[in-house]
Parts: sequence; structure tokens; C-alpha cells
Amino acid sequence: MLVATVNLYQSEGQSPTLRCRCGSVTRWSARFDLSKRRQRGSYNTPSHTRESLAAKSGDETWTAATARWTAWLTAAGVAAAVGHLGHFVLFWAAPLIVVRPIVTWLTDLGNHAGLIHNSDPLNQTRGWTSHALTRHLLGGHNDDMFHPLHHWFPNLAWRDLPAAAEILRAEFDRWPEVPWCSGFFFRRRATPEVPSVLDDIVERLRHRSRTGNALP
Repeated sequence: MLVATVNLYQSEGQSPTLRCRCGSVTRWSARFDLSKRRQRGSYNTPSHTRESLAAKSGDETWTAATARWTAWLTAAGVAAAVGHLGHFVLFWAAPLIVVRPIVTWLTDLGNHAGLIHNSDPLNQTRGWTSHALTRHLLGGHNDDMFHPLHHWFPNLAWRDLPAAAEILRAEFDRWPEVPWCSGFFFRRRATPEVPSVLDDIVERLRHRSRTGNALP
């Protein structure tokens, strides 16, 4: 049985911290403040392409980087050996270079835009649901649609996030405060009272522009 709990703590002079427990996994997130890693507040297309193909990112182990390089060289070598190197470049490498950064930018925008300056860690990321095609293209392994839970329980398997959401919806008294949207680009007709992701982003950015404060 999956049991999930979330508790918010704040000591005097300290940033809020969350203690999250799901099953036997306990995760402390000291200084759970996403704005620190995004202080510039810019939403430029992510620079994942270079790291995905060749470079080693700062938090990546040499073992992981070497395995990635080996996989790419092997795949390219096999494609060349069977006479399909052009197809490999056109249908695999090129989409990774051109399409993946755009998709990553959209999902990152949906997860945190308009929320990263909020001082309450429960309100620094949003969750959403949408139609099957949008979920397939932008939803990842539930990590984006259930992004708050993905942050609260980083060790929880993606397939367990919907079950954890149901438990928290019933048991966690601050659940209604967590930003949730219905539809990514447009409001869903089934839930017209719930904002889409883009609606929520625009409203929060407008509020911050007018008042200088994040929308609670």
C-alpha cells in the first residue's frame, strides 16, 4: 500500500523546507527554493543539445557520459554499416538537436513559469492534465503532469505518481493550495472553470508585473 505525507517546516531566518515521505522513502529537501537555480528568470531554449550529443554536463559522471558517447557512436556505426546513416541523422539525430530542446522548453515553462519566485515551496511548481496527445508529447513519464509530486518525492517511481496524488488529495490539508491546471494550451471543455497552463502563467506574470509579488 502506498502511503504519502508532506509536511512543511520553516525555522526563523531559514527558507522553507519540505519533509516528504512516500512508503519507506523519506526525502528531505533543504532550501526547497527553485528560484535560486533560476534567479535570472529567463526562459530561453535549453542548451541540452550539446550535452545530449557530445559534452559532459557538470553533474554527470564520467561513466554516464562515456556510456552515452558509446551508445551514439555504436548507433551511428550500425546505421552506416547497413546503409542508413542518412536516415539515422534525419529521423533521430536531427530531431534530438531541433525538436527536443523546444519540447523541453515547453515542459519547463509549464512546470515553473510564473511560480519560481513564490516563497512557499508548495507553490513553486504546477501540475496539469490534458488530452491524450498533449500528455504524450509533453507529459513525459507523468513527471511533468504531476510535477509537484515529482519534486516532493524524487525517489518515487513515475508510475506511482497518480496514486500518490490521489492519497494526498484526500489526506493532505494543503492540497487545494497547490497549482493545478486542466489543459496545457487551452482550457478543457470538461473543466472550463479550471485554467489551462498558459492561462495560469499569464495571470501569474500579470499579477507579478502589477504588484511586484508572486500570486499566492
